[in-house]
Amino acid sequence: MAKWRPKYPRLAVWSERAEHVLTFYEFPPGLRRLVYTNNRVESFNKQLKRMLKKQIQFVTEEALEKRIVSMFLHYNEALGRRRVRCWREIVDYYEAR
Repeated sequence: MAKWRPKYPRLAVWSERAEHVLTFYEFPPGLRRLVYTNNRVESFNKQLKRMLKKQIQFVTEEALEKRIVSMFLHYNEALGRRRVRCWREIVDYYEAR
């Protein structure tokens, strides 16, 4: 790493802290798949924009806030009903530790 330090100082700093950055890879593969994706966030943002675009005008800022909160609650409720396919694998991994 010493030979790369002068040319790539940021890479050197990153590699010195790699044990903290790469702890993600200690998770079992099933849990990694669940945690690593931002598709759910992007999907929700897209839904939020689409729903708010339909309702162009809000009477007050409070009305907009209530609408957004209700959308969050609905999304969380729907997400909470989903089944995690690899849950048994994740539980076994942590019980074995």
